[in-house]
Amino acid sequence: MDFELYPLTMLSNGWMGVNLFFFLSGFVLYLPFAMNRRSFDNPADIAKFYKRRAKRLLPLFYFNVFVCAFLVQFSLGTEDFFSKLILVCTFTNIFTLEYYITPFNWVLWSLALEVWFSVLFPLLVLAINRFGFRIVVVSVALLSLGTRIMGLDEGLQLRGTDYLNPVRDSIIGRLDDFVVGMLCCYVCTMGSIKFIKQNNAIIFVVAGAAIGLTACAMWDSIILERTSKNMVPYISILLNLAFFTCTVALYRSRNLFKTLIENWLLMVLGMMCYSLYVWHGVLLGGMMRMNWGDYSLPVFLFSLVVIASLSYRYIEFGHIKDTRYLFRLPATPSKGD
Repeated sequence: MDFELYPLTMLSNGWMGVNLFFFLSGFVLYLPFAMNRRSFDNPADIAKFYKRRAKRLLPLFYFNVFVCAFLVQFSLGTEDFFSKLILVCTFTNIFTLEYYITPFNWVLWSLALEVWFSVLFPLLVLAINRFGFRIVVVSVALLSLGTRIMGLDEGLQLRGTDYLNPVRDSIIGRLDDFVVGMLCCYVCTMGSIKFIKQNNAIIFVVAGAAIGLTACAMWDSIILERTSKNMVPYISILLNLAFFTCTVALYRSRNLFKTLIENWLLMVLGMMCYSLYVWHGVLLGGMMRMNWGDYSLPVFLFSLVVIASLSYRYIEFGHIKDTRYLFRLPATPSKGD
């Protein structure tokens, strides 16, 4: 192995934001269950969860798909157009090699996985309730790692990307990101880690950041062909450990958490993250076709925030009458599921 830490490695490895997205999704979804505010005691509880989750995810997903499909892709040709549309709308494109990267808007592949994680969530909770976190987490971790190792087959690599293929990045291959987030939520709410105190929380945050940097350096080394691609399946383990360590430390230290995270701008952007994510790929593709010179980045960021704000307000939460309610802290709508 030949690792070299580049100054901008964290920025150049933006793909790890998807790992963080899955991790935080597991954390947030499990939070009301860890705090005994919700449970899956009967089929009606599961049906209510699916209804809430569909209401949260599907409107923006379908709106984005149809906008991208009919305003962008349809003008470029109609070959297999409706077949692609059906696959995307049923979230089954991720089971194919050709269309794993979601047609019409490439970033939506991760949203398709998120939908399937939501489908599996009640089963995971019931399994945890019956067998305990240790058995479920270890079983999922081994299953996911084994799936990612199978995904090392170069014949499965998708053209045009260095980091995605439909086996390594399948539901099972990425399920451990989601389940580790659930475990982190349990540890935080149960107060299981007593040795993290106010005065040493920063040490664990730094340690978590160091682990994350190691994962980024490992990926850089793999891309530069200085390290074997056989190490790819293990990068997710390092990232999950980094997210887990930082999250637990921040959760245990409210003062540090407030200093680093609890400010109006950052938290509002966090609430808007769904809209920011689904529109950034489309906007980035459009910006690449134009020549804005030195103004490209400011124009992109400004346009993205404007579009995402409108999407957040009128598509994600169009049923909320008071606009100020959506952009005000701490009075914000619950988006746990």
